[in-house]
Amino acid sequence: MEASKLPFRYWFVAIWLMGCSKKGSSACNVQRQLNHKRYEPIWAMMHKIRSAMGQRDNHYLLGGNIEVDEGFFETLVPEGQKEEERKRGRGSQKQTMAMVFAQTEVVLQPKKHRPSKRCKYFKMAVCADFTVETARNTITRHVAQNAKMITDGYSTYQSLAGEFAMDVEKVPSKQAHIKLPWVHTAIGNAKKVLQGIYQHTRPGYLQNYLDEFCYKLNRRYFENDIFDRILIACTLT
Repeated sequence: MEASKLPFRYWFVAIWLMGCSKKGSSACNVQRQLNHKRYEPIWAMMHKIRSAMGQRDNHYLLGGNIEVDEGFFETLVPEGQKEEERKRGRGSQKQTMAMVFAQTEVVLQPKKHRPSKRCKYFKMAVCADFTVETARNTITRHVAQNAKMITDGYSTYQSLAGEFAMDVEKVPSKQAHIKLPWVHTAIGNAKKVLQGIYQHTRPGYLQNYLDEFCYKLNRRYFENDIFDRILIACTLT
């Protein structure tokens, strides 16, 4: 909030609107709620709040048992790639990749028709590529050394299996959600949130949107305390 020309009340209202809704709120909606004339200051304020959420979660490392996979989110084509021939699949210019981590724990006595694993915390990290070096740095930045990871048989993970406690197993695409249920649930929910609120997402800001999604997902049981937690994250950034 330092050097901001917006009133503190604007910040409080924005934090409340972003936190009280499970799916979040767009800058246009917050602008209407505040009855502010200009869109850009509200947009910038909300991205600062999202950045504070991400920095707060970066203080913690995931441990225990962790599901790891990649998610591909639809974004605008970068300016330098608009003239290139359109690709499909992993190399598509309209897709931005993020590594997704889901910390889980086994349920000793699961209820009938309930999963045998319970989800706890999530992290999503946007990656410019998926080389072994990028994946290694991302894992080191977000996962504790004693964590046990489980993932699919993609070649990058196979190259890292000797460096980390990582269970790598090739799984058919139609069965991936069975081996990695919670990470796929998080990816699907994040895509629905982005598509339901925003007309488009630029690659450079995708990390902020995913930080907001994970921050609220990790605190999904805080209920009315979420406002206080986000305010603390902002003041400590």
